[in-house]
Amino acid sequence: MRIEKLVIAVRELSYPGRLNPGLCDVDIYALPTGEALVILRDQGNHQGPSVINAIEQVASLVKERFLTPLGVHGPITWLEWSRRAIVSWAPISEVVWGDPVKLLYPQWHDPAPGALQTLLGRFGALEDFRRWMKEGTIHPSNAKGI
Repeated sequence: MRIEKLVIAVRELSYPGRLNPGLCDVDIYALPTGEALVILRDQGNHQGPSVINAIEQVASLVKERFLTPLGVHGPITWLEWSRRAIVSWAPISEVVWGDPVKLLYPQWHDPAPGALQTLLGRFGALEDFRRWMKEGTIHPSNAKGI
C-alpha cells in the first residue's frame, strides 16, 4: 500500500500502567515517502503513568496498532508532550531512540521554536498544533511564536 498522505487522530489511547492505565492523544502524520511524524500528548484525566514515564510502551503500542498495519515504514519523528507535576507548562520534546527499530533507549531533545515550526509545517501538522494550544490541551513552553 502506498500512502499519499495520512493523518490519524486517536483520542485517549489507553496504555498499561502499574496500578492504572495512562491516557494520551496520538496524532500521526505520514507522507508519501513513508516518513511520519507521531505526536504523543499526555492527558491529565487519568491516574496512570505519564507518557514520559511509559514512552517505550506507548511508542510500541502506536507502532503495533497503527504504523505497521498502515505500512508506515520510513523514518519516524516522535514528539512528546507531558504534563509535568502540577504545572502544565512544559516543552514539547523530540524523542530520539538509541534503538529506533525496537523503540528502546529514548533521549529527549527540546527543539527550538523555529525548528519545531518547520517540522510541523513539513508534515502538515502546524494548524492542528496551533489549535491544541488555543484549546489549552497542550502548553508547550518552547513554542512561542508558532
